[in-house]
Amino acid sequence: MYQDKLIDAMAQIYFDIDDGVFESYLKNSGIDYIAVSAIANGKEASLRLKEKFNNRLLLGTTKRFDQRIDLDPQYIEEITQELKNPIYQYIGELHFTHADKEDGEINDELERHVSAASPGVKQLLDHISTRRLPVFFHWEVFHWERDWPNISKMLKSYPELTFVWPHCGFATVEQIDKVLSEHPNVYATLSKRELKRWKNLWINHTNTDFGGFQIVNPEWWDKVDSKSIVNDDGKIKEEWVKLLDKFQDRFLFATDAHKILRWKSYNDIVLCWRNILGQLDKDIAKKISYTNAVKLYKIS
Repeated sequence: MYQDKLIDAMAQIYFDIDDGVFESYLKNSGIDYIAVSAIANGKEASLRLKEKFNNRLLLGTTKRFDQRIDLDPQYIEEITQELKNPIYQYIGELHFTHADKEDGEINDELERHVSAASPGVKQLLDHISTRRLPVFFHWEVFHWERDWPNISKMLKSYPELTFVWPHCGFATVEQIDKVLSEHPNVYATLSKRELKRWKNLWINHTNTDFGGFQIVNPEWWDKVDSKSIVNDDGKIKEEWVKLLDKFQDRFLFATDAHKILRWKSYNDIVLCWRNILGQLDKDIAKKISYTNAVKLYKIS
């Protein structure tokens, strides 16, 4: 089991979480630093937690789910105003492609989609370039043919920016290899990749971590990788061992704790990942768990 330092490179606040409860998650799981962004309902709590935990909490800009096709001027202005405050250390998720899930909002299109080629995205990224903060971009790959050309062009257009791809987009090992090989300015988090699809749920191999509900549109089920990074016995798959070795400087441990159920499983999520990371070469495990995030967030 991996027993060394851990930085949770991505978590989110969707609700008002008690300070003591939050502190217990960090203490009981042995988290040294945690990166947190919020939606509107959790913004006040995230600011309060930042004040309390100071340098241990890395704060991201506020995230919104209501953007479609392009980023609207109000959202761009909100992010621009937040970036005037130096407490914000990265750009919380910009949503490009997100499938509707059974426990969430259901749209007519069964997804939330913003084109990476839209004028608003360019306007915001041009502004972010003046600060050169890490940019988290949520892109699930079920519309790979539609999205990849624009995503790739966006990543190439801002070589000075570091982009972070949560969950590796639920992409296959081959797709992840392609993205990271073609774009050296992209990091990827391993959040939720411990999960597998079981009926209409996402769970880990020990059934101690409930990750969420299934994608609504069954046509997309097989267009994302719904298999876990580990086999049912908890052993990491060989194809993932090779991928993590190849891009050992670009992967990040993260929980993506966000909704209440996932926060309640926080300690189990971290324990699961300590077991996974413990199977890797110790130097690679340390990079994924700690060193890469230190570099990304410029932790001193």
